[in-house]
Amino acid sequence: MKKIVLHLNLVLLILLLIQPSRLYSQTSGYRIINVIEIGGIADWDYLSELQPRHLLFVSHDTEVVVINLKDNSAIGRIGALEDAHGTAFAPEFGKGFISDGGHNSVVIFNLRNFKVIKRVKTTGTDPDAILYDPSTNRVFAFNGHGTSVTAIDAKTNKVVGKVKLSGSPEFGVSDFKGRLFVNIEKKNEINVIDPKSLKVINKWPIPPCVSPSAMAIDRKNNKLFVGARNKIFAVVDANSGKVIATFPIGSGVDACRFDPQTKLIFCSNKDGTMSVIRQDAPARYSFVENIATPPRAKTMELDETTHRIYTSTMIDTGHGGKSFGVLVLDPK
Repeated sequence: MKKIVLHLNLVLLILLLIQPSRLYSQTSGYRIINVIEIGGIADWDYLSELQPRHLLFVSHDTEVVVINLKDNSAIGRIGALEDAHGTAFAPEFGKGFISDGGHNSVVIFNLRNFKVIKRVKTTGTDPDAILYDPSTNRVFAFNGHGTSVTAIDAKTNKVVGKVKLSGSPEFGVSDFKGRLFVNIEKKNEINVIDPKSLKVINKWPIPPCVSPSAMAIDRKNNKLFVGARNKIFAVVDANSGKVIATFPIGSGVDACRFDPQTKLIFCSNKDGTMSVIRQDAPARYSFVENIATPPRAKTMELDETTHRIYTSTMIDTGHGGKSFGVLVLDPK
């Protein structure tokens, strides 16, 4: 009997060492629990949440709609845009920044009343992804149809320079410690930017990824999570640029998010799936599942407090018609 117990313990130890992912549940528990109907049709892009106020800024063609996530009500609209892409926030200055690709500009607005303060012309065409870097108090607009990034001082609202890239940028993130990372879609690489000197300090080829588009970051463990259009997800070391893991995902990925508490990484795909990967350890990952979503639900936002996910697309109204809206996914 003692020998049998010993053998069983040895088997369990081997499973722990070799196949840790199988000891986890292979589902995330996420499901669609609600729909926030906004109305209209046309185009849409990024969603961004202002925490801790729980306000969701939803890009919808020529406007950005502000949703109060406490009751899912629309409390504001920022209009007069030609092609709204992304929204970034500088809370310490009480400002938000919207990339308007059609006007080749960034629209600066008041975070309290959502009124436009100023429109700033970018140094390149079609500003798309946008982020705020607190280490420099600068906003960076990634010019999608150019090969540059426009840097704006969040305090003065003035353009302070541009970063010349190796190719057209897609999406970027900040480590909040003096580095920006951006996908260069046609070069299949990541450019590393010094946000203070406005220079590219590294260029990292990521050969498994063809047309890298989506990106998220684990700031604690210095890991980048990249979604590519060839249906590949890659984990990249943010210190060396080395690819340490890859997984197949759905097609048409356009956004990735990482939840530091649950250790889940989400990739929203245009084909009607949301791929989920688990971080078992900083250097060890496992594929969890593909969650079914409506087609074209390709961008997303994650609330790190409630762990809910928000993704926008055209939704069925129940009467044979369709309307633009936001889907709410909950893990409970």
